[in-house]
Amino acid sequence: HGTGSRIGGEHCSHPCRSTGICPRITPGSPVIRYCRWWFAVPILLAVKLSPGHDLITGDATERYLARASDYMQVIRSREAPERRGMASYELGRMLDEIRELLNRDIATHGKVQGLPSNILVAEFQTRGVALKRNGDSGRFSSPSLYFREAMRLVSGPEGSDAAFRWLRGEFYDAFDVDPLKPRGSWFQLEERMAIADQLARRIPPHVEAEEIEFIRIIQQAQAARMVGDPAQAKEFAAGARRGVGIFSRRYPDSLRNAALEALVGNPVSR
Repeated sequence: HGTGSRIGGEHCSHPCRSTGICPRITPGSPVIRYCRWWFAVPILLAVKLSPGHDLITGDATERYLARASDYMQVIRSREAPERRGMASYELGRMLDEIRELLNRDIATHGKVQGLPSNILVAEFQTRGVALKRNGDSGRFSSPSLYFREAMRLVSGPEGSDAAFRWLRGEFYDAFDVDPLKPRGSWFQLEERMAIADQLARRIPPHVEAEEIEFIRIIQQAQAARMVGDPAQAKEFAAGARRGVGIFSRRYPDSLRNAALEALVGNPVSR
């Protein structure tokens, strides 16, 4: 990128001299159109595979509400921290499942579809269950609150999975169009980067090691744009480009390679 690059037919002759990451990528550019497609793939596949009827039935609503009540009772109790943490973890997992279904509705119909789904959302609000919509995208956000609590209280595989789910939710909820322009503060980005580093060093490797590494690289590119110090920006950008090369060698068949090359560039090919 330091000498300009061509992605999707778009040539960038104005890369940032300090980071090598192009600052002139606009929402309508081929780069962003490609990356928007990549980050939307899970939603598009879900919509394609979803049936024509309501995704959440009346019976499912009753089960979800009963489980939520059980989990909330433990969370608000004076039981052992590990048990309260496990209840937070299980509630977070359940809400993750529900929000994926609700977001399919929004992607397909532009709103939450069906009476059971709307009753479920309303009941969660009444009962103080944190399932919130993103004000910018209109989609339901990750239940990060519960995963954060599980990270604090639970050890072992569940604690590690809670950390991954927290990271993934916070990462994808932080942007709508351009992954290199996340919302939030530098402190929030630093926190996400620290959790990603911890997960990447986990032995044995986390089952979602590929996605963790993908997120780490994008976060370094985000940091290169966000940090105020030019020397630090250059260091973050170099780290992101090194990460792209390592990722492509470690996961040569991953579809994420194309997204990383579009966003960060691939030093291996230069």
